[in-house]
Amino acid sequence: MKRRQSVPFRSNQSNCGVALVTLVLIACGPDGARHEDRSSPRSQFDSEMGTLVIENSAPLWRLGEEWQVDTVPTVAIGAVSGGHGPDLMRVGDIVPLSDGRIVVQNSGTSELLLYDSSGMFLQAVGRPGRGPGELSGMLRLFRCGGDTLLVTEANAISVFSPSGHFVRSHRVSWSPGYDRHEIGGVAADCSIGLTVYREPRAPGTSVYYHRYVFSRESGTRAKSNIGSFAGPDLVPLSGPWAINPVPQPFGREDLWTVTGDQMVIVPSDTAELRTWGDAGKLTRVVRWNARPEPVGEADRERFARESEEFLRLNPEEAPLFPPLEQLSPPTHKPLFSRVLADDEQTLWIREYPVSAAGRPWLRRPREGDPPEEWTVIDSTGRWLGVVRIPGGVEVKAIQARRILGIARDADDVEEVRVYRIIRE
Repeated sequence: MKRRQSVPFRSNQSNCGVALVTLVLIACGPDGARHEDRSSPRSQFDSEMGTLVIENSAPLWRLGEEWQVDTVPTVAIGAVSGGHGPDLMRVGDIVPLSDGRIVVQNSGTSELLLYDSSGMFLQAVGRPGRGPGELSGMLRLFRCGGDTLLVTEANAISVFSPSGHFVRSHRVSWSPGYDRHEIGGVAADCSIGLTVYREPRAPGTSVYYHRYVFSRESGTRAKSNIGSFAGPDLVPLSGPWAINPVPQPFGREDLWTVTGDQMVIVPSDTAELRTWGDAGKLTRVVRWNARPEPVGEADRERFARESEEFLRLNPEEAPLFPPLEQLSPPTHKPLFSRVLADDEQTLWIREYPVSAAGRPWLRRPREGDPPEEWTVIDSTGRWLGVVRIPGGVEVKAIQARRILGIARDADDVEEVRVYRIIRE
């Protein structure tokens, strides 16, 4: 995969000297040359807005210093690897627990599957149904409050203990008048969830981020509207079958995650992340350098091939997949396509993969894909550099020392894989 070129900041000063700047450290070598301290990005606090702005001019890691990810998984779970336990069917989230156990959201059987750190099956939790502890229609699985497990469904949340025992459930009410998205993040203490609303059927409208309080006594209630943000690039389609606009191929969107009790938003077309606190206040902006790549002929051909393959399996979707020339896509590809936070609040930002073919939301990673590159920003806002992750794996969770994901073979048989991160 071709790595994007970093564009360093340039100074108009030619001599070494002492200058008062905002948290920038410059050292002079024996030859009088200026050497930037890569570990100290430029920072400035906006007291009026209460926002810290961090500007990274170069990655901290030099060539050969990057973290490495083993190319062979240390743990493989599923029929492909000859493992024991229930078959994996429509795996959703994969959650690592503090003692090394792994919890798999097995949506196809409406169960949570628990494994030890070596991949040995331990137990299944839940079953189809609508009663207490039953999990029909699972949407997401989260870990919070230590190793408490939260399972979200369309209108309910079920809580399980670290040992897999059902604790309680409560209903979720949603704000009327918007397209509802499921809860996408949970605060570290399990008290707050984050969800997203978008005005229906309107391309390019705002996206609204809401926080909800989870209360044992009263279920859920809306706590605050963090604010509205630019929505994704959408394409309005005409005709009686066009219920909603569809995402613009190679279009812009906001990527977001939750870390601790804060929400992080990364625009897919800008090397910048913004952190929003519990009170809906912008607390930090972190910037680094990346250069977008143009949409070339190879990208257009890949888009056509992927569309043809998708429509071969889903011919009824043809009205929603017109040829690329009818959609007026951007001239340049997005920079990023996903963001995750690990257990040290380091942010991992997936660079836009060549294999995405303009639709990263549609195409899942598959065997034979090239390695993926993820930009890494640590908890202090330092731009560390890029980590390469084996291709063909849909990353579900990242810890300080391991990456957990799902791989699928040519027959769509699923396998959970765990890769070790080498940080020496």
